[in-house]
Amino acid sequence: METILSPHTPTLFTFLNSTVSPFRHSDIDRNTTVAVMTGNNTVGKHYTAETTARIVGKVLSVSDDPYTGTDIPMYCTVLISGIVRFSYSPTNQFHPKLGSYVASDGGGMVVREYSPHGRGLVVAIDEENRTCDVIL
Repeated sequence: METILSPHTPTLFTFLNSTVSPFRHSDIDRNTTVAVMTGNNTVGKHYTAETTARIVGKVLSVSDDPYTGTDIPMYCTVLISGIVRFSYSPTNQFHPKLGSYVASDGGGMVVREYSPHGRGLVVAIDEENRTCDVIL
């Protein structure tokens, strides 16, 4: 798992996967893995009117077990503390800056955030690969 950069033991938690904005195996491959709360013990990519863009953590894996009658993975394993590498959108003008906080863009990537919805601290940016390292 090349996305874990922390030298200490990371904190992982298993959440239910949202059925509205679910994570899939392809999201892990594309590094569109920014998780936000979408319901009770449930994470997804899109926040709602009842939730915020505040990041819970980074989805490291999704289960092979789907919700009944669907192809949506039922569970996500999320890194909720440590240092992680997130992708950021090349088209968004609010790309992360060193020392900034980040929030979800609603599509599994991060954007720079100044409001209370921000989380983490950006400690490194790779402009060529459009990634940033964040302390959660």
